[in-house]
Amino acid sequence: EAESQTVIWSDRFDRSLNDILALQDEIAAAVAAALNIRFSARDAGAAVAADAYDLFLRGSVWSRDVSPGSQERAIALLEEAVDAAPTLARAWSELALARAQARYQGRAPDAVAPIMDAAQRALDLDPRSQGAWAALFIVTPPFAFLEASALLDRSALSGADLPLLRAIHLLDVGRRREADAQLHRARGIDPFLQMQIFLESKIRRGDL
Repeated sequence: EAESQTVIWSDRFDRSLNDILALQDEIAAAVAAALNIRFSARDAGAAVAADAYDLFLRGSVWSRDVSPGSQERAIALLEEAVDAAPTLARAWSELALARAQARYQGRAPDAVAPIMDAAQRALDLDPRSQGAWAALFIVTPPFAFLEASALLDRSALSGADLPLLRAIHLLDVGRRREADAQLHRARGIDPFLQMQIFLESKIRRGDL
């Protein structure tokens, strides 16, 4: 970021050049994921140390990955980020999401309290925190469709736009055509989001 001479995102790629096209795709996807994380109005006015922001960005990339160990890596980085920058809403938001995803995958203690705590911290700082709303959606009990619908309505009133979550909910209640439209919207916002790719592949195979 030129005005403040702050490094917004950086990473290092040590790979063989045997498959240079795959390497280019990997770098492009990582850059796109980082650039897709936008500044919120609350965070824009708060000074955040470059090291803390770098921890947040690297943690956010891992939280959007579905490979084994990705959420554990995300949580470790994001916990460092919120320790260093406790007013950074997006770091709390991503931490809530990573914790919720790790719990969903069965790779974390079956405890909702740490997820709710991080999500509430994020929403107190910025009611539009998308990761926090996503985390709350993930920990909604199975088949609690009315609760999930009410949660999505509250998120919309806060100004959060969550087409992927709406698609999941619509699939859960059998509204396939509306879900497809929401997935199309989600793809336009972030074509590299791993959960979206996973859902679309299941739809193509007829698993949903």
